[in-house]
Amino acid sequence: DQAALSQYPKRDNYLSFDTFDADINWTWEMKGHPHGSYIWPSGGGNDQVDLSENAPVLSDNFTQEAWVYSDNITLGYHYRSIMGSEQGVNAANKWNIDTSPTISYIKGCCFPFGAEGISYGFGTGTKKIKFHASVTIPVKVWHHIATTFDGTNYILYMNGEVVDNNTVTAGDTPAATPVRYIGTDFIGKIDEVRMWNVARTQAEIQANMNKTLADNVTGMEAYYPMAVNNNYSMIIDNSSNANHASITKAEIRSRFFSDNSSCANGPDGTTSCPYPTIRGALDDAQPGDRVYIREGRYSELLTKWQLNHSIERVANQMAIEGPKITIEGYPNEEVILDGTVAINAQWVAYTHNGHNIYKAVLDMDNISKQINKPVDNITGVFVNGRYMIPAMPMNFKNPTDNTTGNPKNREPGTVWAGIGKSPFSTVSDVDPGEDEDAEETTTDYGSYVPGDLANLDNNEEWSFDAATKTLYLYPSDNNTAPSSNVRVRVRDRFLYFAYSDNIEFKNIHFFAGSVRFWESSYLTIEDSRFSFSGEMGLHGNKVTFGSHTLVRNTIFEYINDSAIWSQNRTMFPTMENVLFRYNDWFKVSYLYGSTNRNYRGKRGDGTFKVGGSVWRYVTIENSSTAGIYPAMESLVEYARFENLYDGGDGAGIQRNPISVPISTTRYSWFINIPGFNGMRFDGSCSGNNGDVHHVVSAGNRRGFRLKGDYHDVYHVNAYDNARKDVSMSAQKYCGLDMAYDKEPGNSNSNFYNSIVETSLVCNTPSCSEAVAPYGGVSNFSPLAKYGIWLGHALGADPHFELADPWIQHRARSNDNLTATFGQNPWSDTNQHYDFRPRKGSYLIDNGLVIPGINDGEDTNPEHKQECKFISHPPLYSGQNRKYVGAAPDIGAYEYGDTVYWIPGFRYPHPSVPIPNDGAEDVPIDYSLVWNYPYKKDYSNTEATVTVSGPGVNRTVDFLYPHNVLFQAFQPGGTYNWSVTVDNISGGNWSFKV
Repeated sequence: DQAALSQYPKRDNYLSFDTFDADINWTWEMKGHPHGSYIWPSGGGNDQVDLSENAPVLSDNFTQEAWVYSDNITLGYHYRSIMGSEQGVNAANKWNIDTSPTISYIKGCCFPFGAEGISYGFGTGTKKIKFHASVTIPVKVWHHIATTFDGTNYILYMNGEVVDNNTVTAGDTPAATPVRYIGTDFIGKIDEVRMWNVARTQAEIQANMNKTLADNVTGMEAYYPMAVNNNYSMIIDNSSNANHASITKAEIRSRFFSDNSSCANGPDGTTSCPYPTIRGALDDAQPGDRVYIREGRYSELLTKWQLNHSIERVANQMAIEGPKITIEGYPNEEVILDGTVAINAQWVAYTHNGHNIYKAVLDMDNISKQINKPVDNITGVFVNGRYMIPAMPMNFKNPTDNTTGNPKNREPGTVWAGIGKSPFSTVSDVDPGEDEDAEETTTDYGSYVPGDLANLDNNEEWSFDAATKTLYLYPSDNNTAPSSNVRVRVRDRFLYFAYSDNIEFKNIHFFAGSVRFWESSYLTIEDSRFSFSGEMGLHGNKVTFGSHTLVRNTIFEYINDSAIWSQNRTMFPTMENVLFRYNDWFKVSYLYGSTNRNYRGKRGDGTFKVGGSVWRYVTIENSSTAGIYPAMESLVEYARFENLYDGGDGAGIQRNPISVPISTTRYSWFINIPGFNGMRFDGSCSGNNGDVHHVVSAGNRRGFRLKGDYHDVYHVNAYDNARKDVSMSAQKYCGLDMAYDKEPGNSNSNFYNSIVETSLVCNTPSCSEAVAPYGGVSNFSPLAKYGIWLGHALGADPHFELADPWIQHRARSNDNLTATFGQNPWSDTNQHYDFRPRKGSYLIDNGLVIPGINDGEDTNPEHKQECKFISHPPLYSGQNRKYVGAAPDIGAYEYGDTVYWIPGFRYPHPSVPIPNDGAEDVPIDYSLVWNYPYKKDYSNTEATVTVSGPGVNRTVDFLYPHNVLFQAFQPGGTYNWSVTVDNISGGNWSFKV
C-alpha cells in the first residue's frame, strides 16, 4: 500500500543489480545467460556503478567492505563482481596482471570455472595474485563481506568472521589501478561499500559493519552508504575524496523502517505494516503467497530474476506447475502499474506559430525522485487521464475517441482515414507470408520525429524540449490552461520478469508501459487491462520462451506502433476472453497478436514437440493491425475480427505452412477487413490437415485463402469479399512433407455445406464435377449435392437467403450509397449479425451429415489419410450441435436451433443483442438472441429473459448455452427486453417491428 509510505520515515537505500535492463528486448543484449553480453558493452553496458578514473587506488594496506544480497539461485556457473577494476564479459573472473583489488562471487560447475565460493585478489603489474575460498554463498539474504591486506596477510571475512586467510609474498602489492566498478555482472543488491587505506582489524569490522559511519573517518578512501544526488544519477561518496559516482543502469531502491514499535523492523505484509512498494513485497514473497496491492498508481520499475523459479524440469527443459505467487489488485479497487508520474508545473500562455498554447518548465529532478532514476526526457502526456498527441506533421482527432466510421467509410480527420507508415517502420515479429498481392499504396510523409515543436499546431498536441526542460501543450479547447492533473510518461518497459515461474497477475491496469517475460512458465494474467503499452519508438508487450501461459479476461487498447501482445517460442500458450481494440495508427505494420514458434527440439532427432496454442473468445476490432498468428497445432474458436484498417499481405488469421497441420478454426467471424484476407493457409510449400468449420468471412479482401491439402472445410459463409470468397486452389503445394516437388493441392480436401457468393477457386473433389468459373445453372447441381450454395451459378444473392446479416453496402457512406442507388436504402444504418438461414430459404435442410461436426455426437472419426478428422475435441459436450430438421443446413448456422453462437470477447454482462438495440423493421416472426457474460465455468449458468410490448409479456429462463427466444411480434410494435445472468443485467434493449 503506497499510502503507507508516511508510516516509514526511515529509509535505507541500496543498489539493485539485475540481469537485464527493462528497456532491452533480449536479455543477452545486457547480461547474457549467465555471463556478460556477447556484444558488451554495445548494448549499453551492464548494471554497475562507475567510480570513474578518480576511484580509490589501494596499495600495500587496504580494506574493502560491502553488504551484499545475492539474488541468483540456479545457474550452473556464474561470476559476479562486488567491486574491482574490470568490466566486460566475465570481468568478475578473468583478471589481468594489473587488476585492482577485487572481490567476486563464483559458482562453478566444472573445469575451468572452479568450485563455488569467493575469489579475491589483485594484480601486481607483473603477475596475478588470486585466492579462492570454497564457501557456500548465502542466497537471498543480506550478508557482510570484507577483505583486508596488510602487506602480507590477505584475509576474507563473511559477517565479521574469517573464512579464508592467505599470505602474500613480501613486496607483492597492488598495481596502481583504481577500484573503479561496483557490481559488474552482479545479480542482487549491494549496500554500504567502504574502501580504506588501512587494514582494519576483525574487531573494527565487527564493531562497525552494522553501523552507518560518520563522514571522513581516518583511513577512509571511499564510503558509499547509497545516498543519492537530486536526480538519482549518482551515489554520494561520504569520504573526504567526495568521489561521487555515476550509476549505469543499476537502480537505487530503499528498505523502509518505522519508529512505530509494531513496525520497527519494517514492513511485513500485514494490514498494520504493509509494504509501501510492490517490489518490496516481491522481494520477500514465497511460493503460495498472495500479494494484494491497495488502490493507487504505482510508478515502480518491476524487474525480477528467478522469482518462484521452478528448479525441477521435465522434458524439453519445461518447468513444472507449483504453488503460485499471486500479485493482485485489492478487490473492488483500481490498481494501476503506471509508466507516468504527476508534474507540478506553472503554466504560462505562449504564442507559437500564431496559435495560443501553453508552456511549462518541468522539474526533472522531482520527476527523477519519483521513480528513483535519472529522467531527462518524456515520451507521453496525459491530462485528466486523457491521452495527448505528440505533435505530428499531419493533424487528426484524438485516436482514443471512438470512431464513428469503419474501413469502408473512414471517419475524416482521424488516424483511421490514413496517416501513412510509421516514422519508425515498426513491423510485426510474424513473417507476413508470401502472396502475389502488391503492397497497398500509402501516403509517405517522409522522415519526421513525433513531438517536434515545429509541428505543434492542433488541439491536444504536445512537444518537449529536453534541453530547456520545457513542455509545450495545445489545450483541448484552445483557451483554458492545462489542468493541474497532468502526468508525463517516463517509462518504456516497466515490468520484466526472467526465469520466474508460477506467477499470477490479477485485477491490474498496466498503464503507459510495456511488459516482458523471459522463460517464465505457468504465467497467468487475468482480469486486467493494458492501455498505451507501446508508443512510437518504444517497446511493446512480449513473451519469449516458457510454457503454459494464460492471458484471460483482459483488454489491450490504445497501443501504438509496437507489439500489442507477441509471444515467441512459448509452449502451450492460451489467450481466453481477450479484447484488442483501437490499436496502432499506421499502415502495413502487420502487428499481429501472436503465439509464434511454439515448439521445442528438432524434427530429425526425435526431440521435436509442439505446445499447441488456444485462442478463445477473442475480439480484434477497430484497429490498424492485422489479426492473429496462432502458430502450430492451434485452436481458434469464438474469435471475432472486425473493422481492421491495415492492409497488405496478411490476414485475420495467418497460418504459415508449419502452423497449418492439426489446426482448428471454428465458430468465428471475419468481418470488414478489406485490406486483408479473412483467414489464410499460406506458403509456397503450403500446409495440410487444417480444420475449418462454422466460420463467417464477409467484407474482406478474400474470404478464405486456403492453400495446401487434406483440409476439412465445412459450414462456412463467404460473401461480400473483394477478390475471392473461397480459394482452395491447386497451387503452391509440395506434399505432406511440405518439401521437394510441387503437386496439385486440395485434391484431397473436403469442402461441404458452405455458402459462396460469387468467386470460388476450388480443386477439391466436391468441386471437380463443376466447371470453373462455375457460372450458370448447369454448375449448381454438381456443387449442390455436396451442400455448396454458389450464388454466382444461380445469379442469386446470399443476403436474401440469410435472416439479417452484415451487409457491406450498409458499411458505406451515405454519399456513396446515394451516388450508387439514388438514395440510402437503409433507414437503420446499424449493422445486423443474424447469419441464420431465412425462413423458406433453400439453405435449410440441404446440407450433408458430417460425423462429429453437425450430428450432435462428440465423435472423432479417422480421416482416410490417417490423420485425425477432428483435430481438437469439443470445448464442451454438444458444442458441435445436431442439425434441426430433416438434414443439416448449408452455411454457418442452423435454422431453428436454440443456440446461436456469437464469437468474440465476452463482457461481464450479457451483450450483443440480436436484434440490436434500436433496431427497426424487425420481422414479425423472429427470435431474440444474446451473448452470455464471461465465466470460467458455465456449469448451471442460467439467463433470465424478459420481453414486453404489444401482445407480449414474458419472462423465460434459459440454461447455458441456449440463447434463443422464439417469439411472434405485432406489426408496428415497439418491444423492450433484457437479459440477466447471475443478477447482472445487460441493460434495457428495444426494437421496432
